[in-house]
Order: sequence, then C-alpha cells, then structure tokens
Amino acid sequence: MKDKSEQENGDSLKRRLLNSSAIGSLNQELNIYNKFEKLGWSVSHSPYYSDSNTGKFREVDVSARKYWKIDNEDFSFGLNFIIECKSINNYQIVVCNEQKPEKGSYIENNWIGDDWSNHYSKTIKLLEKHNIKPQDIQETVKLFHKHLFPDGLIRYIDYRLESFEIPVYCSFRETNIGTTKEMENSVVWKAFQSLFSYINSHKVHAWKDIDFDLYDIDNEELISTYEARLEALKEALILHSNHFELIHPVLVVESKLWELKENNLEELKYCRLLFQDISGFDTWIDIVNYNSLDEYLTNSKKYDEFYTEKGFKND
Repeated sequence: MKDKSEQENGDSLKRRLLNSSAIGSLNQELNIYNKFEKLGWSVSHSPYYSDSNTGKFREVDVSARKYWKIDNEDFSFGLNFIIECKSINNYQIVVCNEQKPEKGSYIENNWIGDDWSNHYSKTIKLLEKHNIKPQDIQETVKLFHKHLFPDGLIRYIDYRLESFEIPVYCSFRETNIGTTKEMENSVVWKAFQSLFSYINSHKVHAWKDIDFDLYDIDNEELISTYEARLEALKEALILHSNHFELIHPVLVVESKLWELKENNLEELKYCRLLFQDISGFDTWIDIVNYNSLDEYLTNSKKYDEFYTEKGFKND
C-alpha cells in the first residue's frame, strides 16, 4: 500500500503532466476530432503516411473525410480536411495584401486524369511496366483521353467544387514584436511544408493503388489472353479516373491572427494564406485561431450542399 508521500508524488506528477504542453496539444487535437465528428465527418486522429520524398513515416494531427456518390452517374468524390495543430507561444501571425476570393477557390485534388497535362507520361509508364505493346499503349491513351474529355470538356466540369470563401492574403510575418522569425524557422512555413508533403504523398499513393490493381490483373488466372488482360487494364484505368479526391489543408493555432492594412491592425478569426510560386502557380492553407474553429467549420456545410444539389449522396 502506498504511503502518503508516494501518493502526493503521484498526484504531483499527474498535475504536472496535465499542465504540460504535450497534454495540452493532445487535448486540442481531441477537441478538433470531436468537432468534425459532430458535423458528420469520418475522422482519424494522428494518422500516419509515408513521405514520398524521404520514405519516412510522418504524422498528420487530424484528418476528416466525406465521400459522395451519385446514383445515375459513375462519379464519386472524396473531400479530406488535413489539419495541423501548432502552439506558437508569445508569437502573433500578421497577414497582409488581401486578394480576390477567386485566388483561393481552387482546391488541391488527387485525380489520375491530371496526367493529361504531362502528356500521360505516368499512364504510359504504368502500361509499359505491365508489358502492354507500344501500339496498344497509344490506343489506350487515346481511349483514356476521350473518356476524360468527352466533347473536349473535362468530364467532371459540372461537378467542379470550389472552396468556401474566407479572406485571402498572400504575405505573412510571425513575430513576438521583438523578433520576427525567418521563413525557414516559421511555424506557418513548416506547417505548409508538412501539409503539402502529405498532399504529394497522397498523389503518389493513388498511382501505387492503380499499379497494385494492374498487378492483380496481370496475375489473374481467369484472364488467359493478352487481349483480355488489355481490356481489363483499360477498365481499371477508367474506374480509377471516375473518382476524385479533394484535399483541404488547415493550420489551427492558438496565436492571434492580424490583418495589416493602411498601417493599422485588425484581428482575424481565420484566413486563407496563399503561397505563390514564382512561376505563378498558387497553393494555399487556411489558418484558423482555435477559439474560432466552430465558426470556421460552419463553412464546410457548403460542400455537402453543393453535392446534395447535384444529386449526390453522402456515403
């Protein structure tokens, strides 16, 4: 039986643990998990993925997903919120140079049909790997393109989803007034890199899924002829191209957010931060103050409303 001093030491340890930043971080993640779950999202806490660049396993704090299917079409859509939670003690995030809402309307997607912009290089490489003859590869790519762009328009043009509108900015600083963090040391910048590491790995994994399906076809005993195997490979490509994954990256912080405008500061609840490639390609993450997360998440209802109006059902 523990004596009084042992009990007091145990209680002291518990108090210190409960007041630690580690427990505070876990509690924040659990609260975010619960908020998404109450809104009907399928949620995962601390899921891992393999970084496509390093091969190392990395962690996402929270991911939340919904899936929509339509009865009279062969389309399906999945939308993923990927959330990083960061505590930036004593630092403030200041954004400036507000942009037009359409600058942040594009949602990152993971669709194998995007390979058309690379002249179907991944598709061709995959078919070559599975020993499809050169002339049949050309015909398969033509068929694939026709499926993706019937009548010259992208197949899912009527179902193109845009992100909900929140204020969009293209520049930021992370400061505690006395010190301003350099870009490579910024929590915002590191979170951006982490979130887009996930997105890139998600896209790589999609092609691995197709490769795995094609490998199964290669080894299917019932498909005994080259012609039958070729047709099965074409069907697998088309099947995968009928599904679209959309990815919405979010950074949740306890720090205050500020807009700098005309040498004045106004507090923000959340905003969208553009990261502009010098070539003109924009990507973004949403930055949300933790205390305003409930209000921010009400915007996500737009996604359900959009697909419901199109006749899709949440599965």
